[in-house]
Amino acid sequence: GLRDDLALSALLHLPDLFQGPKAKAVTGAEWLALRRVIRQAIGRCVAMRTREGSALKKELASRLKKISGHIDFIARQRAITERAQKKLLVEQRIALRSPPDFSEPSGFASGERISGDIAEELARARSHLSQMRHLQQSREPVGRRLDFLVQELDREINTIGSKGQSVSISRTVVE
Repeated sequence: GLRDDLALSALLHLPDLFQGPKAKAVTGAEWLALRRVIRQAIGRCVAMRTREGSALKKELASRLKKISGHIDFIARQRAITERAQKKLLVEQRIALRSPPDFSEPSGFASGERISGDIAEELARARSHLSQMRHLQQSREPVGRRLDFLVQELDREINTIGSKGQSVSISRTVVE
C-alpha cells in the first residue's frame, strides 16, 4: 500500500502543478482608461474626506462654543458661591465675637479658607479650549493632539465637579 504522508510542500516543488492563466499585457488604451478611473476614484475619495473634515470642524466649533459657555457659567457660579461662603464665615465670626484675621490675604485664618476653589481648573480648561480652537485652523493632522487635549479637559472638568461647592456647578459638569 500507499502511505498518506504526502506533504503540501512536496506538491509545491512539482513544476507546472499549479498554473493560472497567463496574464495579458495591458494595452496603452486600456492603461489610459484605468488611470482615468483610478484618478476619478481618488478625486471622489478626497472630496468626500474634505466634506467630512468640514462637517467635523463645524461640529467641533459648535461643541467648543457650548463647553466655553458652560465654563463661563461655572466661573460665575464660583464667584457667587465664594461670596456666599465668605458671608457665612463673617457671620460666624460675628456670632462668635471674633474679628476677621487680616494677617491672611483673605481676612480669614488659614483653617477658614474658602473651600472648593476651582480657579486653576477653570484657567486650564480655558487654555485647553483655546488650544483646540487653534488646532482647528491647522492644515496638518491634529487628531492625536486633539485627543490629548480632550483628555486633559475631561480631567479639569471632573476636578471642577468634585471640588465645586454648588449644585449648579455639579449639574453643569454632568451636562
